[in-house]
Amino acid sequence: ILWAGAAGAVVAIGFVGWLGYTAVAAKDALETAQEYAGTTKDALLRGDGDAAMLAAGDADRYAEKAARLTTNVPWTVASAVPWLGSPFESTTQIADVVHGLTGEVLIPAAEAGSTLSPDSLLSDGGTVQLAPLREAAPVLASTSEAAQRWDERAQAIPEPSYLATIADARIQLQEQVTELTSLLYTTSLAADIAPGMLGLDGP
Repeated sequence: ILWAGAAGAVVAIGFVGWLGYTAVAAKDALETAQEYAGTTKDALLRGDGDAAMLAAGDADRYAEKAARLTTNVPWTVASAVPWLGSPFESTTQIADVVHGLTGEVLIPAAEAGSTLSPDSLLSDGGTVQLAPLREAAPVLASTSEAAQRWDERAQAIPEPSYLATIADARIQLQEQVTELTSLLYTTSLAADIAPGMLGLDGP
């Protein structure tokens, strides 16, 4: 009985230690993915498609790592524990949403490259370049639809029973994804209807 108790204690300590390591690694991966997402946005704004693709790929790689870390067996077991597992489940869903956004929104936007940059869409006089806007319409439509799907997933992430850092991360993600979804929807709508309304197809 003594040996069984000691073995059980070792297993419990190892389990908790592994969860702690995984939590730190997942947090680092999510933060790194966020940094690369910002780099992607900056590259797109200056029309550097190659840099945008590189940064978007890195963002997706780290987001995938976070999603993988938060779906391993110990994490899944911890998530299933009533109340105590709540922050683990919330983190799993946060990582899932971030990975979905990098793969279905960020990478396609980066692949469009310079088409989505302000320099391509605006002339020196500040007027909208209609042809590049129409060219960007399919990418904007697909990323807008993807963002809407992931926004719904983000809003459905449950509030953790404890750990304010996870609760804050959840709220921040929900707000950011909603803002992104609204921006992409508006831009996609403009790309769809503006060229025709402003005479690109002739009178």
